[in-house]
Amino acid sequence: MLKKIGTEARKELEALLDTKVFLGLFVKVAPDWRENPQRVRELDWHFQLEGLSTAQADQSEEPPRETE
Repeated sequence: MLKKIGTEARKELEALLDTKVFLGLFVKVAPDWRENPQRVRELDWHFQLEGLSTAQADQSEEPPRETE
């Protein structure tokens, strides 16, 4: 399954960049991640998208910085 994911991602990047791409994939496994609800939630892409949109909203609410 990991090989298929990597192959499809590489093909998409090559099409986007119009050049050959070497894509190295690394997997890090946390011990007992299946038994840890927080770890499982962190892997949920819906949760990750929520975090990104929250971070973007926070950035847009910041007042503009003054430059010298």
